[in-house]
Amino acid sequence: MKINFKNILIALIEKEFKSYLRSINNFMNMIVFMIAIILLFPLTVGPSEEKLTLVSNAIVWIALIVSIIPTLDKIYISDFKNGWLEQYYYSPLLLEIIILIKCFVFWFFLIIPLTIFIPIFSILLNIPFLIIFWNIIIFAIGSLGFCLIGSICSSLTLGTKSNNLISPLLILPLAIPIFIFGNGVIEAVKSNYDPLPNLYLLITVCLILLIISPLISAYSIKIALTK
Repeated sequence: MKINFKNILIALIEKEFKSYLRSINNFMNMIVFMIAIILLFPLTVGPSEEKLTLVSNAIVWIALIVSIIPTLDKIYISDFKNGWLEQYYYSPLLLEIIILIKCFVFWFFLIIPLTIFIPIFSILLNIPFLIIFWNIIIFAIGSLGFCLIGSICSSLTLGTKSNNLISPLLILPLAIPIFIFGNGVIEAVKSNYDPLPNLYLLITVCLILLIISPLISAYSIKIALTK
């Protein structure tokens, strides 16, 4: 019997989309959490416009990372609990391909709401429109890297009782290169330097994650399922 991989892929993508549509509250909580961080930071900096201008872009990135982290460790939790991961394991599709699909769907649902809100948050912090434009490009690339890092960390903590505590400790160090190169692009734009070297480094990091993340995640999932 010939296996129709196209139908399997379509069914998998539809299932992932429906799953995230049902859990839209998680993404709304992420947006609310991000708004709270951005509103609180100026209060801690004080009324000085000079200080706010200096740290405003870093505030947006910190708010992005901190608000995303609680959602990253949930990429596989629900599928692990309801038995879907075991079905994926015995699927004719490679587990690595299924993981990539899950990451891209998660990235799609993550990037759209946050990309819409980034300009709004940036205007509130008096960030120039040129910087807002670059922020959107950087986040579109860097958020994929965050999702791939989240895939690794979520798979490594499957079956552990303290995954909510372990995941941030794993995600933050791995996210540092994305933060450094992303912020490097903005600093280059502010100083009228060429931002492309840092942008290329950011893309390189994401491409490396695109290769290693499915491999590590698949191996960790197999270990969790065979315990």
